[in-house]
Amino acid sequence: MNASITQRGLSLVAWMALAATATGCFASTSAHQALDRRVGVIEANERQRRPQVQEQEQRVATLIESLERVRNQLGSVADTANRMETLDRDIRTLRGEVQEIRQLIGDAGEGRTQLSGLVSRIDGRVLELERRTGIAPVVDPSQIPQDNAALIALANRAFDANDLPRVRALANALLGRAPQDAMADDARYLLGRAAMSESRWASAIQEFRRVAADSPQGDRIPDSLADMAECFVRLGWCNEAQRTLRLLIERYASSPRTAAARTRTDEIRRLPRAACTQ
Repeated sequence: MNASITQRGLSLVAWMALAATATGCFASTSAHQALDRRVGVIEANERQRRPQVQEQEQRVATLIESLERVRNQLGSVADTANRMETLDRDIRTLRGEVQEIRQLIGDAGEGRTQLSGLVSRIDGRVLELERRTGIAPVVDPSQIPQDNAALIALANRAFDANDLPRVRALANALLGRAPQDAMADDARYLLGRAAMSESRWASAIQEFRRVAADSPQGDRIPDSLADMAECFVRLGWCNEAQRTLRLLIERYASSPRTAAARTRTDEIRRLPRAACTQ
């Protein structure tokens, strides 16, 4: 009888141990399933966000290509300004969308790292575009001299340092606040020089033409004509270059640039035909 009771006690203990083991396994399985579901959601979010980031990167590339096309054209100033305003709006919209995507990216290990890399590349290309268009602030307004002569001196130092975005920011600051000032032709001439330094010959010609148009009595016209001729040569427009130099020689005979203009005219005349398209 005592043996029977003992056997029944052992059976009960074994049953309880088996039940505890089963319960533990069940709980462990449920936790794994919950973790799997969370990982699945994160991976789904990654797959959903990746095309959006890639689309934004493509949009930045398209914007940069559009900007280059604008720079290579000799459209009117008003038309160029409208295009720049459109690019400005597009850039700011794009920055907002990139920030939203950045906030939506969850903690998903390697996938998160790849997506963050894409966003960083987009940020870099947007900043590059902002700098090219002059949208990015390169000069603190509080650092812009109120005296226009001091402002031009600062812009000239920036040009000597090859800080062309700063040159444009300072020159445009003067033209924006005092377009009729005696130093306005110096500001416009610097914009042309900056464009030449970037091999944007058509844009430089446009700026040099504005020097004469906006400041017909300014002392920067001979310099603008001489540099404009060089831009025409770079474009292969040798006839235009010679006409521009003749205008400089005839109308500004007392200018220090006149003697060099005569020499340059002879040099252009002797250029091989392959160097000139017209």
